[in-house]
Amino acid sequence: MRYDGVTILITNWNGKKLILPCIRDAINSANLYKGPVELLVIDDFSSDDSVSAIQQEFPSVNIFVNEKNLGVGGAINVGFEKAMYDYVILLNNDCYLRGDYITPMMDTINRFNPQRVFAVMSRVYENDSETPGGGLSRAYIHYGLLRVRWATEGKYLEKESYTFYATSGAMFSKKKWLELGGMDPLFKPFYSEDVDISYRAWKRGWLIIYQPKSKLIHNQGTTIKSNFSKKLIRFSSQKNRFLFFYKNMDDFLFNLNHWSVIFFRLLEFFIKCDFKVIIEIIKMWSKFPYFNNHKQKENLQRRLTDRDILSISSKWYFTNAPTK
Repeated sequence: MRYDGVTILITNWNGKKLILPCIRDAINSANLYKGPVELLVIDDFSSDDSVSAIQQEFPSVNIFVNEKNLGVGGAINVGFEKAMYDYVILLNNDCYLRGDYITPMMDTINRFNPQRVFAVMSRVYENDSETPGGGLSRAYIHYGLLRVRWATEGKYLEKESYTFYATSGAMFSKKKWLELGGMDPLFKPFYSEDVDISYRAWKRGWLIIYQPKSKLIHNQGTTIKSNFSKKLIRFSSQKNRFLFFYKNMDDFLFNLNHWSVIFFRLLEFFIKCDFKVIIEIIKMWSKFPYFNNHKQKENLQRRLTDRDILSISSKWYFTNAPTK
């Protein structure tokens, strides 16, 4: 087995209390891996004393501080550009690695064709260390939009398989990440940017594989919940689900389903007084020329259709990936 170099990339924003144990666990995990490991922290212009705390406790960790706040996707993109090695494990500051995390992921990449693997996703637990919190995911069209769900049953979680998207905790191919142009700033401030880049990778026929032997604890959304209002979080989540659909989905029947229920979607927002979401959706309609242009460019390198992707990644076991 090859033990290629790996960068553990941790993004931080005003998360002093979270990031110190995060780095500590990352170092412990790195020490169990036989290959070289770089620890890189991208601080997204924090106003607390995160940076000085990291420098004091972990002087060997590489730290880069953004000159302004770039948001989740922007900070991550900076990290990928600055990463030393070809494989990058992406971590939020509220993620905590357990045991020998890197070796099983590298083993998965070695056993598959490294030229086709975009990412390897780990088994994720919530803060209680027992409740499934992500890792193995599937997606399907529901009520005119894409819906993503995690597997929760142990019989599925024990098996290596394809998964719909890779997010914090995954090991990515830096080369493929940069080739895709990184996370799209259209999704700023947060939500769906990880689903978007994963979907674009699937379109090119690149694989995302779930590896249950690599395990982490994710204290879901701690940074976001402590820095943003519930109203903004809800708004960003709802808005970006529409943005993802308009930007990426070009299957005729999927779009027919979407437009057949759009009135009821808007009516639902109106009843809930989510007028800001309605306005943002209408604004998106004016961007259709941009979305169509994006799809045309993506289709030049496309190997899988929307239906192919949902078919492959929406089962809790391996299927044969089409090679169109």
